Amino acid sequence: MAAIGNRTAITVWLLAVTAIGAGFFYFVNPAACPPCPFHALTGLNCPGCGATRAAHELLHGHIRAALHLNASLVLGVPVLLAIGLWQVLSLNGKPGQALTGSPHWAGLVLLLVLTFGIVRNIHFYPFTLLAP
Repeated sequence: MAAIGNRTAITVWLLAVTAIGAGFFYFVNPAACPPCPFHALTGLNCPGCGATRAAHELLHGHIRAALHLNASLVLGVPVLLAIGLWQVLSLNGKPGQALTGSPHWAGLVLLLVLTFGIVRNIHFYPFTLLAP
């Protein structure tokens, strides 16, 4: 029973952090944020380049602009929301029912992020569409 209480507390904490983060990205002008240090040093786009501006545009309902800035963020948000909903709905179930319980998820996410980071730096069409 204690595991379910811990999972509930973690879920509430994550929801609060998400709401605070969304409020930050909604109200703060992305131009006021510091530039990407990886891009400043190498001239290459990291997987997160454009994510702040994309989150700002997404929260204002500008999906096309957000896709142009960071497609992985825009496409990842519905997946993260679905996983979060699954976690919330499985709170009263068995602990083994958690969707993200497998250690393979971290490896898959890391592979997807690295692949996106490489592909968005290929200077040929259609890959140039992924650059912010």
